[in-house]
Amino acid sequence: MPWLPIAAGQHLGSRGALGKVAAELGAAPAQVSLAWLLHRSPVIVPIPGTGSMEHLAENCAAASVELSEEQFRALSSAY
Repeated sequence: MPWLPIAAGQHLGSRGALGKVAAELGAAPAQVSLAWLLHRSPVIVPIPGTGSMEHLAENCAAASVELSEEQFRALSSAY
């Protein structure tokens, strides 16, 4: 189980790979971070913290964010 997989985007910065992919997809960096985890393996189950109904909806919407292989590689190499 990943621990702190999102880190509020701080691990890559808004100008880094996470911010770039988020802008390309029109998604929030947190959604892209969750989508990256889901893309890595069908057995990963991220459990992000949720402080509001809006945040819950954003986290759930991450399941529909589809990364291209190029985006997935860019995020993976940034770690």
